[in-house]
Amino acid sequence: MVSSTITKDQLMPVVDIDSVISFDAITWKFNNVLKQMAPFGPENQKPVFEARNVFVQNSLSMFKDRHIRFLAGQKENKTVIQTVGFDQVEHYERIAAGDDFNMAFTLEENNFNGETSLQLRIKDLKFVE
Repeated sequence: MVSSTITKDQLMPVVDIDSVISFDAITWKFNNVLKQMAPFGPENQKPVFEARNVFVQNSLSMFKDRHIRFLAGQKENKTVIQTVGFDQVEHYERIAAGDDFNMAFTLEENNFNGETSLQLRIKDLKFVE
């Protein structure tokens, strides 16, 4: 029986990280280089990055009772970037409490009210203990 051979670690979802990155490296030029790797799909996944020592700089909000949005900052870094987490509301309380975290994310362009900006889409968070 398979269930008797599966460990607890094997039951934990894993996010594969392509590279650790600093927010200062996330620029329009960097985004344009990433777009050259498109089209993305099942055989060519979007790169997943990790940013460490992240915190909420401003504007933490919850929407549709399931999603979060905020401006993220990073220690030893000046760049602040819009961040959205779909189905990530379980992290809201700890984020609101000011806990630092590491974040796995993809980079995307957000078009809103005729303006385009870079945005991080959260894949997962891990709080710094």
